[in-house]
Amino acid sequence: MAALKCLYSVAAVRVAARRTLPRPVFDFADGGAEDERTLRRNEQAFNEVAILPRPLNGATTRDLSLDLFGAKLAIPLGIAPTGLAGLFWPDGERAAARAAAAAGTFYCASHGSVCTLEDIAATGSSPRWMQVFVYTDRGFTREMVDRARASSYDALVLTIDNQMLGNRERDIRNGFAIPPRFGLAGTLAAATKAAWLLRMRTRLPKLTFGNYARPGDTATVGALAGRMAAMLDPGLSWGRCRLAAHCLVRTVVAERRPASQRSRRGCSAGNRRHHRIQSWGPSA
Repeated sequence: MAALKCLYSVAAVRVAARRTLPRPVFDFADGGAEDERTLRRNEQAFNEVAILPRPLNGATTRDLSLDLFGAKLAIPLGIAPTGLAGLFWPDGERAAARAAAAAGTFYCASHGSVCTLEDIAATGSSPRWMQVFVYTDRGFTREMVDRARASSYDALVLTIDNQMLGNRERDIRNGFAIPPRFGLAGTLAAATKAAWLLRMRTRLPKLTFGNYARPGDTATVGALAGRMAAMLDPGLSWGRCRLAAHCLVRTVVAERRPASQRSRRGCSAGNRRHHRIQSWGPSA
């Protein structure tokens, strides 16, 4: 607990992660595509947001809560979908879901989680959202939505920034793969992170994409990753996205980047750095 008290900011958490994780694993979480210009622009966009003080307004009680898609959140922050969170910490997805619930906010499960979406739902965390893609295999897309509905997820987050995979240069340089197979430099780097290796020693050989592995399926995690990539749809359009709208759980949230010209296509839109968050009704 004493160590957690030292994590007083996002920057402090990043420093701790870099100190704890092997370099290839840290770069997988921390890095972006190509020269990472978009990543830096995103960070700069946050830096440009200023808080306007309003003194002498009698604010004896401060309230950061808000209503979002029918849920009361204690804070205006949530946990976005993070693929392979179970690579950073054992059972990382469920731990994050429980943490979000304890903080009174939402957790959005990644389609690429190590455990299944049903395992995350079993934590009882609420509100919980599920990330989905509209794949070329529409049957599989429907199956993911049906599983989210059966597990009482509150919303779908339709992610559309992954129709073409980015060229992640840090991963290439580190020889990073799933499951982790480090080159000589990566192996030496991992050897210096004894605490992480000790925690993950029984987990690494079993690492998988839980939502894509079938019972009795002997496909390796690399094969599952290839299967996922093969289903991405570069021709995705708003017309094709109607599939997700017709398979609503309760709400559909569309994550779009960039979205400057497209907000009029939605029913409502609110700007979050360079994302647009859109709420669709059943008639959308």
